Amino acid sequence: MSSELGVTPLIERLYRLPERGVGVTMSLEALSLRQEITEVVLGASLEVDGVIAEIDSELAQINAIRTVLSLIGLRQQRGGHKALGVAPNLLARLFDKKPEFHSDYPAEVWTYLNAVPPAESGKETRRAQLIKRWTELGRIESIETPKGQRKIELLTSSISQQRSLTIDVLDDRGAMLADVRAQVSLIKRDLSKLMLALRSREAEEKK
Repeated sequence: MSSELGVTPLIERLYRLPERGVGVTMSLEALSLRQEITEVVLGASLEVDGVIAEIDSELAQINAIRTVLSLIGLRQQRGGHKALGVAPNLLARLFDKKPEFHSDYPAEVWTYLNAVPPAESGKETRRAQLIKRWTELGRIESIETPKGQRKIELLTSSISQQRSLTIDVLDDRGAMLADVRAQVSLIKRDLSKLMLALRSREAEEKK
């Protein structure tokens, strides 16, 4: 997490400072480094909150349209089609499509999604793992195939395109967004671990 946030050099500088010992006040340099690290962590946390809010907004819009299509299906004995309207398209950039309407990812979140989880032996990024999971679950065909690309076009449809979507496509889009939301939310866990590690270090130096 520290590497993905770019604060590793700051942490290394903080750890290289002389140990303070009991009763010794934290140096100005240590205070400055700790404040800088904290500000980066806080900023990243707020960016995560922003992405989650955008995902929730898109999910709410999807659920509203699904309700309409369900009523159409009950009345007409067949499924309907409807454009999503004004909503983010948070899946777009994951598939290298152009994002619209507040649906781009902040640098910190995008770096996290495109990094390989450090605890895993493989070389797949978190973004690649999400796409692999969706393929295995049948939400999309292989992205290398024309059929897969057609499905991705529907899943990442934007305001300007206003594609008519079926309830099945909306179901897949909602489920995939929920997966992205869960993955992005884990950043908060890792940020918490980073700050706890810094506090633990500080506590040890006070002993």
